[in-house]
Amino acid sequence: MGLIMKRIGDEPKLKAMLNSFNVLLEDEDRVRPDPPVKTDWSNFDADYYHLNGLIFPGRNRLIGVADPACHACTEGYEYVRDGIHPMAIPCRNCGKLRKSLNRLLRAGLPNDSINACISEYCFDNHNQEQAFYSLMNWDGQSAAPSYMFYGQPGNGKSTLLYILAKHKTADGFRVKYAHHYRTFEAQKSSWSKKNGTTHLDNFLYDVDLLLLDEFGGLGGGTKKYSDWFKNTTIEFLGSIYERWKGGKMGVVMTTNLFPTAIKNDLFEDNYAILSRMQDMFQYPIHMTGQDRRKPLNKHSVWGQ
Repeated sequence: MGLIMKRIGDEPKLKAMLNSFNVLLEDEDRVRPDPPVKTDWSNFDADYYHLNGLIFPGRNRLIGVADPACHACTEGYEYVRDGIHPMAIPCRNCGKLRKSLNRLLRAGLPNDSINACISEYCFDNHNQEQAFYSLMNWDGQSAAPSYMFYGQPGNGKSTLLYILAKHKTADGFRVKYAHHYRTFEAQKSSWSKKNGTTHLDNFLYDVDLLLLDEFGGLGGGTKKYSDWFKNTTIEFLGSIYERWKGGKMGVVMTTNLFPTAIKNDLFEDNYAILSRMQDMFQYPIHMTGQDRRKPLNKHSVWGQ
């Protein structure tokens, strides 16, 4: 006490405050708070983001992410000494998780992806399950994978993409989730900008794995596609094919359309794009499961 007073001065108020602290410390009956519990994030499984409050509904249909509670660092960094000089390094407990969450945020998943996890997913068939785990095990060094899943609405196609996004971003991949129709709407909106580039010009930049949902439009779109939509789709797929063929990007697509409908209605038997689609998706995987959403109530106005 005397040494402290000598260093900070002998002000009466300071002395009274220090005395009160001293009385508190010497009180053996005082309630001692429990030390904070340290959570081990070093080997965290991306399947459990939602159960630990690490992801939550965001704005504009995109999920938000939270900082993991870590009592071993300061905002993701811990300070160590290299000789006599201190330096900051990524936290060895939560640093990897924080990077994973940042990549997940940039992936652009919608809010309905929050609860998607492998532990609660039921595969329809062996081909679907085999393709999924082939994607999960892709290390980025072997040949870039490419799969197309098709089938009726609500049978879990989008959920597969959500799960893949969570786990592949945790593995260090730069993932982009996109919706065919909304991507093209963003392309139209970008035309009004004066910077000389459009949405699609930068769409595939720095992407390791593209997850393109609802190819052909929500629910399979319509047989009356505009010429702009068809032509832009063909050009768009040409760019995707080039990156995939060059081994720079894996591709996974889902659609409610059967391949014959894509061939006839959207591509109108365009040989050039059909040959590229065949190269990427030789055998599209048919998902046959039932609607995982609530089935239509035939007594409501929507189910009649």
